Amino acid sequence: MKLRDFDFNSIDIFPITGLSVRQGDGEWYDKGCIGDTLKALPPHFADAEIKETRWYFNTFVIELE
Repeated sequence: MKLRDFDFNSIDIFPITGLSVRQGDGEWYDKGCIGDTLKALPPHFADAEIKETRWYFNTFVIELE
């Protein structure tokens, strides 16, 4: 599944939920809240395939191929 097709509304939102995204071995994009992190992502990330998703405490982590 590509990042652009991921349903971010499916994430169980806790009172404080963060989002971290990384492609390959690149840098982490982690701006705190989900909306700010999505705005900070480079546009080409939208077409990247999702490799793995997981929770790390109150942060939803997406790793891209």
